Amino acid sequence: MSNFLQLVAKDLHHRFGDSLPEVTLVFPSRRAGLFFNKYLAELISKPIWSPKVITINELMQQIAELNVDDSINLVTKLYTTYNKIRGINEPFENFYFWGEVMLADFDQVDKYMVDAKQLFSNIKDIKEIEEKFGGLTPEQTEALKDYLGVMANNQISELREKHLNIWGILFNIYKQFKDELEKEKLAFEGMAYRKAAEILSDRSTSPPLPNPIAFVGFNALNNCEKALFKRCKGDVNTLFYWDYDPVFVDNKKHEAGMFIRNNLLHFPNALPRQLIEDSAKKPKSVKMVAAPSNVAQTKLVPKILKEMMLEGAQLNESTAVVLPKENLLIPTLQAIPPEAEELNITMGYPIKETPAYSIAEFLVKLQMNAKVNSEGVLRFYHKDVLAVLNHPYCRLCEPEISLDLANSLKRNNRIYPRREELALSPFFDQIFTIEESSKNLTKYLLAICNRIAQVVYEKASSDTNQHLRIDLEFLYALHKSITRLQGVLSNQEFEITHKVFLQLLRKAFAQERVSFSGEPLAGLQLMGFLETRALDFESIVILSFNDDVLPGRNHPVSFITPSLRFAFGLPDYKHHDAVYAYYFYRLLNRAKNIYLVYNSRAEGLSSGEKSRFGLQLEMEQMKGQIETIPVGYDLMLTPTSPVTIEKSQEVIDKLTENLSRRSGGITLSPSGLTTYITCPLRFYFRYVAKIDEEEEVSEEAGALEFGRIIHKTMEELYSNLTGKLVTANDIKSILAKEKLIEDTLDNIFNEIFLKDNSAKKDELSGRNLLARNAMIYTIKKMLRFDANRAPFTLISHEQEVYTQISINNPNIKSVRLGGSVDRIEENNNSIWAIDYKTGKHDKRKGKFQEVDELFDPTKIDAGKEVFQTFCYSLALKELHPQKAIKPAIWFVKVAKSVNDFNINRKVKTKSYPVNDFREYNDEFLAGLSNLLTDIFNSNIPFSQTTDTDKCKTCPFINICGREQ
Repeated sequence: MSNFLQLVAKDLHHRFGDSLPEVTLVFPSRRAGLFFNKYLAELISKPIWSPKVITINELMQQIAELNVDDSINLVTKLYTTYNKIRGINEPFENFYFWGEVMLADFDQVDKYMVDAKQLFSNIKDIKEIEEKFGGLTPEQTEALKDYLGVMANNQISELREKHLNIWGILFNIYKQFKDELEKEKLAFEGMAYRKAAEILSDRSTSPPLPNPIAFVGFNALNNCEKALFKRCKGDVNTLFYWDYDPVFVDNKKHEAGMFIRNNLLHFPNALPRQLIEDSAKKPKSVKMVAAPSNVAQTKLVPKILKEMMLEGAQLNESTAVVLPKENLLIPTLQAIPPEAEELNITMGYPIKETPAYSIAEFLVKLQMNAKVNSEGVLRFYHKDVLAVLNHPYCRLCEPEISLDLANSLKRNNRIYPRREELALSPFFDQIFTIEESSKNLTKYLLAICNRIAQVVYEKASSDTNQHLRIDLEFLYALHKSITRLQGVLSNQEFEITHKVFLQLLRKAFAQERVSFSGEPLAGLQLMGFLETRALDFESIVILSFNDDVLPGRNHPVSFITPSLRFAFGLPDYKHHDAVYAYYFYRLLNRAKNIYLVYNSRAEGLSSGEKSRFGLQLEMEQMKGQIETIPVGYDLMLTPTSPVTIEKSQEVIDKLTENLSRRSGGITLSPSGLTTYITCPLRFYFRYVAKIDEEEEVSEEAGALEFGRIIHKTMEELYSNLTGKLVTANDIKSILAKEKLIEDTLDNIFNEIFLKDNSAKKDELSGRNLLARNAMIYTIKKMLRFDANRAPFTLISHEQEVYTQISINNPNIKSVRLGGSVDRIEENNNSIWAIDYKTGKHDKRKGKFQEVDELFDPTKIDAGKEVFQTFCYSLALKELHPQKAIKPAIWFVKVAKSVNDFNINRKVKTKSYPVNDFREYNDEFLAGLSNLLTDIFNSNIPFSQTTDTDKCKTCPFINICGREQ
């Protein structure tokens, strides 16, 4: 049995013989022309010139004598026309989206030879009716405000007027835009089609039509193409070759035959119907495979191909893997089995999926968000900087500097790093500069692209890594796209924003593909869905056979309402579905082994439904019985075993090494001890394995930074009063110096959070500005509170205090315990250890019943603050042995009197303040000694907490398998 192009080749060879080179062949794609020549070569016995192959687009442009201009250039020209007609100077970024919509509508209007004046008048009339009866919804109003530039909420009547005015001038824009293009011998595709069709429809003209000519493998024809076919049919020797499945042609309700039935009626097929029917008479095996994910689809490819081989299929040009979604190309390539000795990739890889695209986009975003302050300091946004630094091309060009810079930004929390911090090499000096003009962005991108390409080329020359050679192809495609955009923008007199430049760059990239080299007529064929037009294969695997892909959703944004589309014969969703239905059923017509693989998982915009064509196959049984094969994951997961770390001598040695300080020996803080009480394994990760939490740049001052800044600011404001009796007047004197308070806090905010002493207050925005103002309020509140409770003697702020705790261990006699106390005071012959708490207050905090519960893992969350202040009190007792030590917690947000500082011990229903820690000293000291002994006891392993609620906020949750 022959496939369609073989039938065409035989028929043409039979008709023309040695004169075949005189025939011009028009195919829907050049790929079909290549296969045609292959089949023709099999029929001839001597060398001849191959027939001329041309696309219908090229033929229409030749007849019209117009050149189709670049799509980006067309939008910019349309913008100029739009502003002239409206008599305004609307920003290009407001116009760009609607400009593309207009261009698409104009293209269809011309291709279907619609009376534009009548159409756009009707649009205006319909819109006026809609406005007069019902008005605009709030959502429509907001959307139109954005698109049409009417921003005031009280201008609804003006908004309506402007809305209608745009509908009213569409025809004028359309007409003048075309006139301007024709003066330059330029056109958009539909315009060239229409001009050609008008010439063809005028019998007095003599268009340059090839003679003889053959149209092969077409389906849906617009009115301009119909005019071409009609003129060719009447004037020159013309042959029409239509391919179809008689089943859907005979069924007038079948969408796949919507266009082909009409084509056969007006332009009869050069091939007899019986020949078409006979060529498709072969048994079929159709299997639909439900894969649980997109990746799983590609993983099934080798198994499917091997099954096909067992059924007699060959992994050559008779077998095709069809990818309606091009983003599956790379994983599919990786899944092709070694049995496929040759492979031909007919679809180009989209540049938008390459590292070249991402580096260009990152660089433009870097420029978009860069800012220069009032003093001329250039800063960049950390997310853009990190995206550039972590890009593989930057890591390739500057491996050490890029890594060090990225770590430094995270470590120092640099939200807006300065240029001087980043330009540490000639390469980064070139990147971290500013281009205020969007037109200069192309030069900026090209310079960096060339520099990267040079490094990649040098490394590829001395390396066997094939990926680097592929990267050179990606960078070349990038260079072409940017150069093309540069040519368009250089001719424009208006300036565009960086945001619009990024949109234009994306559009330029969307049209670029990186081609793969290979023999197009040999090997397993890997192709896109539309590339299968006019081609036939014995074995077919179609991936992404989902309804949202085939036929896909077709709801384009348009100025033309659906009712008018129907009335004027413009394409709508039915047209789209019929086109894809034809391509699908025609592809299956001569195939023997067919696998239709779809993603059955509903996620994102995908519903996980098989294509409606698959349902149609099952219900109508057009191709016989369909076998459905579900594929699932084995989710029988082994339960996670508890994690324990034995305290071998190596582990103990590592622990003592990590905790040892030069002068103080083994040292632990109260927070380290509460970590062990909460979860011994967490203690191991932090203090033995020394696993640090991944550093990230924090854009907003959180609770930790809020507390540190408050602590440090209070210390600075009281610096001149340390060691003195502080009176109410002293504090009121500080309160009166509002600028001092603000300047002090701002300096500390810059130091602790921004890590930039040169930062200015006016550079703060959003929540950081709110946090800064909240800190000012909190500081003043604390000062007023102190003024009410004065006098007191301020001994110190942020003083480090330590004490030695004896433990029962033959190798370790004692451990030093302590840390920094927020404030130490003397009041009424007592030493107060005050711990500031600026976060959320919990009524359980600051209370305990028995000292033992401070060492209880189930109660430590509520007792951490008490445990911490007791540790500090233990150390202070040694510094002030003759005085009472009062542990105190200052909950800044809720404290109303000095009594709220109290740590209270609850006995039944009563609470007793802890005014002298010495009452609890022995009991607490014994508990500490036992706890430290357990930590260094080699017989007690580091184990997980049994309270899984504590795991939810643990940074090591993924390591120990407690994700649930």
